[in-house]
Amino acid sequence: MWHETLKTILKLLNLFIFFYLIYYLIKKPIKNFLKNYKENIKKEREDALLKEKEANKTKKDAFSLKEKLSEDLKNLKSKFEELKEETKKEIEEETKRVINKYKEEYERTLRQKEEEMKREIYLFAEEGLKKETAKILKEKLTKEEQKRYLFHLINK
Repeated sequence: MWHETLKTILKLLNLFIFFYLIYYLIKKPIKNFLKNYKENIKKEREDALLKEKEANKTKKDAFSLKEKLSEDLKNLKSKFEELKEETKKEIEEETKRVINKYKEEYERTLRQKEEEMKREIYLFAEEGLKKETAKILKEKLTKEEQKRYLFHLINK
């Protein structure tokens, strides 16, 4: 029996030595692995926090840029509307000026044509009047009366 007990003790001692050797052989690699694993997790966490901060900063920058662009767009729209109104007024003024210029030119041309037509009518009437007067004088006046009339006109 003591033999059995010794065997059991030796087996336990062997088992203890086996576990001690395993512990001794595996302790450093596992310790290094766990240390590296812990450092990697820490580093990844720090990187994640930095990326999160950068993302938040980028998000804030994007929102501020969006607001700035929105404000710039509003300003551009208002400037465009102002320029549109200003251009519209300038075009209207230019159109009025051109219309007035052509109206004045038309009226001047019309007055010139009217004066020419009056002269032509006057000359035509004068010519016709002369012919009629000469005809009437020949038909109604005698030779003696015609001479007196001519002398009267020449003496004027």
